[in-house]
Amino acid sequence: MINEIYPFIHSIANNQLNKYPQIDLDTTDIVHEAFIKLQNQNLINWKNRNQFYAISAQIIRRLLIDNLRTKNSQKRGELQVNITIDKISSLIVGEVDVNFDLIEFDNLLTKLNTLDSQAAKIVELRFFSGLTQKETAEVCNLTLSTVVTNWNFARSWFLSQLSP
Repeated sequence: MINEIYPFIHSIANNQLNKYPQIDLDTTDIVHEAFIKLQNQNLINWKNRNQFYAISAQIIRRLLIDNLRTKNSQKRGELQVNITIDKISSLIVGEVDVNFDLIEFDNLLTKLNTLDSQAAKIVELRFFSGLTQKETAEVCNLTLSTVVTNWNFARSWFLSQLSP
């Protein structure tokens, strides 16, 4: 089982760290920490790989955000990891891009979850796990058109939250 899980977790961790070199964890650190957290999920009755992917994405998100928050508190907020709407979605081309930091993104994703948990889950899987729309549809047991609709809604919602 570990031989099947390890490459997935390693791939997620590696992709995220390549995006954010300011985060001072290495791939092995994230993979080991994720495995520890996954093993501590003993209350979960694992049903399928979809549930595993969703929980793995949440764990990776928390590890990255916690590391960044710790570094920010130590440096009194001097460190910011900026992301852009384009990093969230390359589907809608030609719009003006907006920069914001990863902690702000996490806060907005939490807010989106209260408004539309399905859209938030899709963003989390695509952004933190690097899944394609088709893979996300399979993991969430949704149609591709539902994923596309929710993805476009989430992107528009993020833009509205960041507009002056």
